Amino acid sequence: MGKDGKKKASNTAKGPKKKDLIARIAQLEAQVNGPKGPLTSPLAPEFPELPAIDGVRFATAQAGVKYKNRTDVMLAEIAAESSVAGVSNAFTGAAGDQSVQAISIGVSHALGLPASRVLTASTGVIGQPLPHDRITAVLDKLATRLDAGEMGTAARAIMTTDTFPKGSSRTVDVGGKTVTIAGIAKGSGMIAPDMATMLAYVFTDAAVQDRALQTMLSDLTKQTFNAVTVDSDTSTSDTLILVATGHAGNEPIT
Repeated sequence: MGKDGKKKASNTAKGPKKKDLIARIAQLEAQVNGPKGPLTSPLAPEFPELPAIDGVRFATAQAGVKYKNRTDVMLAEIAAESSVAGVSNAFTGAAGDQSVQAISIGVSHALGLPASRVLTASTGVIGQPLPHDRITAVLDKLATRLDAGEMGTAARAIMTTDTFPKGSSRTVDVGGKTVTIAGIAKGSGMIAPDMATMLAYVFTDAAVQDRALQTMLSDLTKQTFNAVTVDSDTSTSDTLILVATGHAGNEPIT
């Protein structure tokens, strides 16, 4: 009690215990220093409703390639007799070659097809080997989840450090038949002319002869993907795949 009879203020006011503060600080440090998942951009456009493409099915899984608690692997199954065209991509030396072989063999077993019919694509830090064992571990699970209506989830699974998924679709008349085209892509940084750090997959149910499909893709890539610049930085990891299943029933484009 003070001289005036009033109680003195206590200097031991209750508050967070020291061990609780230490634990909270450690948690915050882990969040700051740990791997970051993509943040959602406030400028992100609304993701479109992508139509199913007859002859293509998709599945996604959480493999923990770099981030936890998010889908990061996408598998697309393409119908037999489809035409396929592509440009670019690279891998990191002998280790990258081994990763491609391991994933291709794993997919061939999961889907029951030759490894030579498997196309792989990935992005990552230049010089760091891909932890392909995390991908091969989920391939059997992916094979049981294939669904034609999952292109939207596939777009999210390939995002890596993107701030939002990217997709688009169109329908056109080809010889009196309605043809559907839909595509997804990832890419937000290290993009200079010649694609750089981008993955893009375009699917259509149109019937297109193989050589014609590759010619169109190679020519149009010069005017589109190879002309894009974000930050003038280039990279080794880029892929553009175009698939035509032929299920629309149009006369094949030659």
